[in-house]
Amino acid sequence: QLSLLPCLTVLQYAWNDGLTGEILPEAFGWNYLVPGGIFQTLSLLQVSGLSGTLPATLFDMKNMVELEIGDVPLEGTVPNLWSELPTLERLSLFGMEKLTIEFPTGVNLNFKQIRFHRNQNIGSIPTSVGELTLLNNLWLFDSNMVGTLPEELNGLVFMKSFRVGNNQLSGTLPNYNWRELEQLELFENNLEGTLPDLLKNAFNMKIIIIHGNRFNGTVDPDIGTNLASLESFIADRNQFTGPIPATFANAEKLTAFQVSQNDFSGTFPFDICSLRAEGGLEFVFADCLGYPPKNFCRCCTSCCDPVSESCQGAPNEDIRFLRGKEREEQVGAEADTREPHFFGDYF
Repeated sequence: QLSLLPCLTVLQYAWNDGLTGEILPEAFGWNYLVPGGIFQTLSLLQVSGLSGTLPATLFDMKNMVELEIGDVPLEGTVPNLWSELPTLERLSLFGMEKLTIEFPTGVNLNFKQIRFHRNQNIGSIPTSVGELTLLNNLWLFDSNMVGTLPEELNGLVFMKSFRVGNNQLSGTLPNYNWRELEQLELFENNLEGTLPDLLKNAFNMKIIIIHGNRFNGTVDPDIGTNLASLESFIADRNQFTGPIPATFANAEKLTAFQVSQNDFSGTFPFDICSLRAEGGLEFVFADCLGYPPKNFCRCCTSCCDPVSESCQGAPNEDIRFLRGKEREEQVGAEADTREPHFFGDYF
């Protein structure tokens, strides 16, 4: 029936169980009606009634720009014919545990987005991904991936969103030259080593989620100097040492800052606490539980003890002391000018 629509450019079918059966090879056989075809976008999302495999005729759609298939119970192996689609830019195949997918190679240099998340038959990240120099979006989280982060990805200078959390990746985080990076998710892996300059040189960074690894060493005290756009820094359950960098206070848009269950020492930076007093920072986790606590913290919303691996909500009424100077300007000598005490004193 689709062959009766020779000028069709977009086909989207989502969130509907009414479509059942297999995807037949002739479903993609209408290109002969228009030389070269003009079909550009195929989107199949959460269509649980479909089954079978992806037919090889899919790769006859030479002008395909976007292919998006997610949460559809397909199986088998996707033919490694990506080079047959020279105009394909956005490729999303996710949520299909029985489907085996091979990464595109550098033959096709037009890929800007690859999303293979929530699959189980991917394996590791091949070094050939580094040849896709226009790539700015790579999602591989929740995919049981193994291996390391290839140094060859350094050439992906347009990378904006790199999400590989909840896998079994090991090794270190290379110091990629990703100046455009906005989102970095590496949580729940087996990564180790110190944090590279990548994090402090990505001036557009908004989200850093690296909890549940074995990152260690001190964190560069200047890490937050250029991260004015940062909204979330989630780094709990690692092995960081030394002081918590006060330069994170430069991130005036920060809403979540979690550094608990590490080996940070010293007082939680007052400058970061000031962000909470201003009403933006909502979630602050540190190791301010236990006696003596590792991090005296006057603004934390949750205090943790890395020894017992337990956390509990911290009394947040101390936030009023952060406004002491403001009140002093308003009411003069009658303002409450007591020194702020630390949540650690409570435990």
